[in-house]
Amino acid sequence: MGERKGVNKYYPPDFDPAKHGSLNKYRHSHPLRERARKLSQGILIIRFEMPYNIWCDGCKNHIGMGVRYNAEKKKVGNYYTTPIYRLRSALTQHQTSPSDPATGKARRRLRPTSFYCKRFRMKCHLCVNYIEMQTDPANCDYVIVSGAQRKEERWDPQDNEQVLATEHEEKKKLETDAMYRLEHGATDQGKLQRALPTLSNIQEAQSAWKDDFALNSMLRRKFREEKKVLQEEEEKDQALQAKANLSIPLVREAEEDRRLATLLTYRSPDSYEDKQKQKRTEISSRSWFPSAKAGDALKLPGLGTKTSSSPAPCDHLGIVRRRPTDVPRGLASLGDATETPCALPTSPTAGPSGPPHSLVPDYSGSGSDSDGE
Repeated sequence: MGERKGVNKYYPPDFDPAKHGSLNKYRHSHPLRERARKLSQGILIIRFEMPYNIWCDGCKNHIGMGVRYNAEKKKVGNYYTTPIYRLRSALTQHQTSPSDPATGKARRRLRPTSFYCKRFRMKCHLCVNYIEMQTDPANCDYVIVSGAQRKEERWDPQDNEQVLATEHEEKKKLETDAMYRLEHGATDQGKLQRALPTLSNIQEAQSAWKDDFALNSMLRRKFREEKKVLQEEEEKDQALQAKANLSIPLVREAEEDRRLATLLTYRSPDSYEDKQKQKRTEISSRSWFPSAKAGDALKLPGLGTKTSSSPAPCDHLGIVRRRPTDVPRGLASLGDATETPCALPTSPTAGPSGPPHSLVPDYSGSGSDSDGE
């Protein structure tokens, strides 16, 4: 899309090169399009990359070095013939005031000969705060004017034993003064002797990565072995899931689980087929006929040996028991039989002392109404 906007090859019919000059003038647009929307104010929209780590004053979040923003670039002055740019972000009124400590601290860092000529203004991507920065050609650096604080990571190269660049005067003296060059060489030899142990350790550490082909082969071999082990474990898990009909992922076996499993003793359960076979054997070994014991009938459900606390009277139930006499049944008359109401025995186990009683009334000795007539 950017290339299509920059290179527009369509010329309308009413375009006149002598009158319009270019397509941009014909369409009253700028070649930079949206980037030049504030060009009348001397502001150009650029893509600015954060030169160092900072903390935003609005949201107090850390913004790392290399984060890019759409910044407003504006020239505010020159340092000799070098233009100075300022990166400025829109802030609230109390943040952009001259008494802002961040602004005053940034200004105190600059040399008196530096002039803030151009600014860069961008909005924080984490809040509504605007950050303003500008160039410092005298120190070859960027200075935060407002909206953020710099993470201080600057130090003296001599403190951390960095290699220092030779200054112009010292370089000229080494070329012209032989005695100074000899003394400087002896100093360099002393530094080399002191740095030999460190250099030896660095070389030894780097020698482990010297043969990259062997290291690559070893790494690929290890990867193949681990991949084979993982495939075997996956096949075992899939077989176990298919056997147990499980859909949940299985956790890897740990040494602690294996140790606890050895402390437990399990009895191998019978399979379903074995249980069915055992049931069939038990059924086939049973007797086909019921037992002939007298008490088996009482063992049926609902027929227990429960006894009542008091016997039910026969007269209450309306039952009259007739006890036969020694006279033969054919010679017996109506008065020979004695009607005696009695109660049921209190216990089924204790039988009567006399002749056996019948629960069915005996009407053999009684006559009917028709016989009497």
